[in-house]
Amino acid sequence: FTGSGPEVENGTHRGKALPQGGCRGEAQRKFPTPRTPEAQELALTVFEQSRKDARVVAAVDKWSLCMKGKGFDRNHPIEDLGAFGIQVSSPTASDEEIAQAVADVECKKSTRLIDIWSTQESGLQEKAIKASASALTNEKNLKDSTIAKARQAYEKAAQG
Repeated sequence: FTGSGPEVENGTHRGKALPQGGCRGEAQRKFPTPRTPEAQELALTVFEQSRKDARVVAAVDKWSLCMKGKGFDRNHPIEDLGAFGIQVSSPTASDEEIAQAVADVECKKSTRLIDIWSTQESGLQEKAIKASASALTNEKNLKDSTIAKARQAYEKAAQG
């Protein structure tokens, strides 16, 4: 895929020259991934706005109180979990991690945190999408064009 490895010798494989960067490099040159800065910025901005929404802040506060009531001193569901002894990269969860996860879900349900946050963020997203419709449409068209080119190349290769 990348043009390197034990089977590659002097830029060739089985006597055939490989493109710079291998098949992956060639695909990236032919079909560059379109950049979508408007969509990415919009998503980040809206998320940050939703975090500050009074209804979300109130729901997070209730969630935090609920977690404290269950023995976990947590202020926000998006805190650094490592600080609380939770290792998300570990293949198995400890009893403490499981207990905290169960408490988290119970508190999110009882405070309706997910419903409230999702509703507020969705509303902000809809407004932002309307306000940025032209730029987002341009980014979508660029992606659609790249997908169409890739599909044509695939179909051509499959036929020949």
